[in-house]
Amino acid sequence: MSGHETSRCFKLTRTADQIKVHLNVAPTFSQSGYFLDLARSIPADSTVTIDCEQVNYLDSTGLGVLLLFQEVLVKVKRPIQLHNVHAPVRRLLQTAHFHNFFAYD
Repeated sequence: MSGHETSRCFKLTRTADQIKVHLNVAPTFSQSGYFLDLARSIPADSTVTIDCEQVNYLDSTGLGVLLLFQEVLVKVKRPIQLHNVHAPVRRLLQTAHFHNFFAYD
């Protein structure tokens, strides 16, 4: 599976063994269905990177969407990495103890 897909909330890049989710905005409740569908469609042998470069703020809804995404993927042991996490988002992730669920830089 390879190629690019785009939605209003993210751009998706697929290679043979990696899925990169480039967030365009912080996830919202109305977008949670897109993220759940995406998580369910990721092949078992893929690693997942979520690029947060465009996200400067994340609220509790965004945290919830990330957690739902992670819960689907952890059931089938797919690793997830958050990449390009800005300082305000990093502080929120640390405060919410999301380092227990995600590796991030």
